[in-house]
Amino acid sequence: MLYCVAADGGMPVALTDPELMDVAAPGARIELRGPDHALVLNNAQGTVELLELGATGGHALLVHGDKVVTGAAWAGGSLLVVFSDPSTHGDVGVLDDRQLRLLTDFSAVLRTQTDIVVPQELTFEAPDGYPVHGWLVRPAGKGPTRSC
Repeated sequence: MLYCVAADGGMPVALTDPELMDVAAPGARIELRGPDHALVLNNAQGTVELLELGATGGHALLVHGDKVVTGAAWAGGSLLVVFSDPSTHGDVGVLDDRQLRLLTDFSAVLRTQTDIVVPQELTFEAPDGYPVHGWLVRPAGKGPTRSC
Protein backbone atom coordinates (compact mmCIF):
# COMPACT_ATOMS: atom_id res chain seq x y z
CA MET A 1 0.00 0.00 0.00
CA LEU A 2 1.29 3.46 -0.86
CA TYR A 3 0.64 6.56 1.24
CA CYS A 4 1.34 10.25 0.80
CA VAL A 5 2.20 12.64 3.63
CA ALA A 6 2.60 16.40 3.19
CA ALA A 7 6.19 17.64 3.55
CA ASP A 8 5.17 19.69 6.59
CA GLY A 9 3.51 16.69 8.24
CA GLY A 10 -0.09 15.69 8.71
CA MET A 11 -2.12 12.55 8.30
CA PRO A 12 -1.09 10.01 5.66
CA VAL A 13 -3.42 9.70 2.66
CA ALA A 14 -3.79 6.21 1.15
CA LEU A 15 -3.07 6.37 -2.58
CA THR A 16 -3.64 2.69 -3.35
CA ASP A 17 -5.99 -0.04 -2.26
CA PRO A 18 -4.17 -3.35 -1.64
CA GLU A 19 -7.27 -5.26 -2.76
CA LEU A 20 -7.11 -3.60 -6.20
CA MET A 21 -3.47 -2.66 -6.73
CA ASP A 22 -0.06 -4.25 -6.17
CA VAL A 23 2.53 -1.48 -6.38
CA ALA A 24 5.05 -3.15 -4.07
CA ALA A 25 6.94 -5.27 -6.59
CA PRO A 26 10.55 -6.07 -5.67
CA GLY A 27 12.83 -3.41 -7.14
CA ALA A 28 9.93 -1.11 -7.98
CA ARG A 29 10.64 2.57 -7.71
CA ILE A 30 8.51 5.66 -7.70
CA GLU A 31 9.19 8.36 -10.29
CA LEU A 32 8.02 11.76 -9.04
CA ARG A 33 6.26 14.09 -11.44
CA GLY A 34 6.18 17.49 -9.84
CA PRO A 35 5.15 18.08 -6.25
CA ASP A 36 1.86 16.16 -6.33
CA HIS A 37 2.10 13.28 -8.84
CA ALA A 38 4.09 10.08 -9.06
CA LEU A 39 4.50 7.26 -11.57
CA VAL A 40 4.27 3.71 -10.19
CA LEU A 41 4.19 0.20 -11.62
CA ASN A 42 1.19 -1.97 -10.77
CA ASN A 43 1.24 -5.79 -11.03
CA ALA A 44 -2.07 -6.73 -12.65
CA GLN A 45 -2.83 -10.35 -13.54
CA GLY A 46 0.40 -11.20 -15.30
CA THR A 47 1.01 -7.73 -16.71
CA VAL A 48 2.59 -4.63 -15.23
CA GLU A 49 0.75 -1.34 -15.77
CA LEU A 50 2.06 2.19 -15.50
CA LEU A 51 -0.08 4.41 -13.26
CA GLU A 52 0.12 8.09 -12.42
CA LEU A 53 -0.98 8.70 -8.83
CA GLY A 54 -2.06 12.06 -7.48
CA ALA A 55 -1.27 13.19 -3.94
CA THR A 56 -4.99 13.27 -3.11
CA GLY A 57 -5.62 9.66 -4.17
CA GLY A 58 -6.75 9.94 -7.79
CA HIS A 59 -4.96 7.91 -10.43
CA ALA A 60 -4.68 7.58 -14.20
CA LEU A 61 -3.85 4.39 -16.09
CA LEU A 62 -1.13 5.36 -18.59
CA VAL A 63 0.08 2.02 -20.05
CA HIS A 64 -1.87 -1.22 -19.71
CA GLY A 65 -3.00 -4.26 -21.69
CA ASP A 66 -0.68 -7.10 -22.67
CA LYS A 67 2.46 -5.21 -21.63
CA VAL A 68 4.96 -5.57 -18.81
CA VAL A 69 6.32 -2.12 -18.00
CA THR A 70 9.72 -2.31 -16.33
CA GLY A 71 10.50 1.39 -16.04
CA ALA A 72 9.44 4.92 -16.89
CA ALA A 73 11.03 8.33 -16.64
CA TRP A 74 10.46 11.88 -17.77
CA ALA A 75 13.06 13.25 -20.20
CA GLY A 76 12.83 16.53 -22.08
CA GLY A 77 9.10 16.80 -21.40
CA SER A 78 8.37 13.31 -22.74
CA LEU A 79 7.50 10.17 -20.82
CA LEU A 80 9.80 7.31 -21.85
CA VAL A 81 8.62 3.78 -21.07
CA VAL A 82 10.60 0.53 -21.06
CA PHE A 83 8.34 -2.48 -21.66
CA SER A 84 7.93 -5.94 -23.13
CA ASP A 85 4.91 -7.54 -24.79
CA PRO A 86 4.25 -10.67 -26.88
CA SER A 87 6.20 -9.23 -29.83
CA THR A 88 9.29 -7.97 -28.01
CA HIS A 89 11.44 -8.97 -25.08
CA GLY A 90 12.06 -5.33 -24.26
CA ASP A 91 11.86 -1.99 -26.00
CA VAL A 92 11.62 1.72 -25.33
CA GLY A 93 8.62 3.82 -26.27
CA VAL A 94 7.38 7.33 -25.68
CA LEU A 95 3.86 8.08 -24.48
CA ASP A 96 2.16 10.50 -26.92
CA ASP A 97 -1.50 11.39 -26.33
CA ARG A 98 -1.98 8.24 -24.21
CA GLN A 99 -0.57 6.08 -27.04
CA LEU A 100 2.73 4.25 -26.70
CA ARG A 101 4.91 4.99 -29.75
CA LEU A 102 7.80 2.57 -30.26
CA LEU A 103 11.29 4.12 -30.35
CA THR A 104 13.31 0.90 -30.56
CA ASP A 105 12.68 -2.52 -32.06
CA PHE A 106 15.31 -4.81 -30.58
CA SER A 107 13.29 -7.97 -31.33
CA ALA A 108 12.76 -7.35 -35.06
CA VAL A 109 15.30 -9.99 -36.12
CA LEU A 110 13.87 -12.52 -33.66
CA ARG A 111 10.36 -12.05 -35.09
CA THR A 112 11.62 -12.82 -38.61
CA GLN A 113 13.29 -16.05 -37.46
CA THR A 114 10.53 -17.56 -35.32
CA ASP A 115 6.81 -17.52 -34.65
CA ILE A 116 5.46 -15.30 -31.92
CA VAL A 117 3.28 -17.22 -29.48
CA VAL A 118 0.71 -14.95 -27.86
CA PRO A 119 -0.32 -16.10 -24.37
CA GLN A 120 -4.00 -16.83 -23.85
CA GLU A 121 -5.54 -15.24 -20.75
CA LEU A 122 -7.80 -17.56 -18.76
CA THR A 123 -9.93 -17.31 -15.65
CA PHE A 124 -11.17 -20.41 -13.86
CA GLU A 125 -13.54 -20.72 -10.94
CA ALA A 126 -12.08 -22.37 -7.83
CA PRO A 127 -14.24 -24.83 -5.86
CA ASP A 128 -15.16 -22.02 -3.46
CA GLY A 129 -16.28 -19.81 -6.37
CA TYR A 130 -13.23 -17.49 -6.30
CA PRO A 131 -11.97 -16.55 -9.79
CA VAL A 132 -8.42 -17.77 -10.44
CA HIS A 133 -6.52 -15.93 -13.17
CA GLY A 134 -3.84 -17.53 -15.33
CA TRP A 135 -2.11 -17.66 -18.68
CA LEU A 136 -1.71 -20.49 -21.19
CA VAL A 137 1.24 -20.50 -23.59
CA ARG A 138 0.95 -23.18 -26.25
CA PRO A 139 4.03 -24.19 -28.24
CA ALA A 140 4.16 -23.05 -31.85
CA GLY A 141 3.13 -25.53 -34.53
CA LYS A 142 0.58 -28.34 -34.74
CA GLY A 143 1.78 -30.19 -31.68
CA PRO A 144 2.88 -33.78 -31.28
CA THR A 145 1.52 -36.56 -33.47
CA ARG A 146 0.46 -39.83 -31.98
CA SER A 147 1.25 -43.17 -33.54
CA CYS A 148 -0.10 -46.57 -32.56
